[in-house]
Amino acid sequence: MILRGADTILIAMMVAAAAWTYQVKHEAEDKLAEIRSLDRAISAERDTIDLLKADLSYLVQPVRLQAIVEAHASQLGLQPLDATQIAHRNELPARMVDLEPPVQSGDDGEMVAAPDAAAIKTGSVKR
Repeated sequence: MILRGADTILIAMMVAAAAWTYQVKHEAEDKLAEIRSLDRAISAERDTIDLLKADLSYLVQPVRLQAIVEAHASQLGLQPLDATQIAHRNELPARMVDLEPPVQSGDDGEMVAAPDAAAIKTGSVKR
C-alpha cells in the first residue's frame, strides 16, 4: 500500500497537532504548579499577617503599656498630660505664605518659573 501525497500531509498534520497539544498541556501543568506555589505563599503571608496583628493587639493593650510606664517611670521621666497642654487651632501660629511662584528646572538645566495652575487647560474641567 503506497501512501498518497494527501495522506502524508494529513499524517504530518496529525503528528504536529499531537506535538502541539502535548506542549500546551505541559505548559498548562507548569502554570498550574506555579499557581499552587503562589497560593501556598499567599496563605503563608496571610497567616503571618494574622499573627502580627495578634502580636500588635497584645503590645498596645493599655494595661500592658501602663505597667511598662510605671516600671520605667524614673528612667523615662514621663508626666501625665494636663488638659491645658492641648492647643486649640486658633492658638497655632499662622502658616507661612510663599509669594514667589515655584521654580522648575527646564530641559537645558536652566531654572524656569512653573506655569500658573489656572492657565493649564485639561479635558477634565470645562470652563
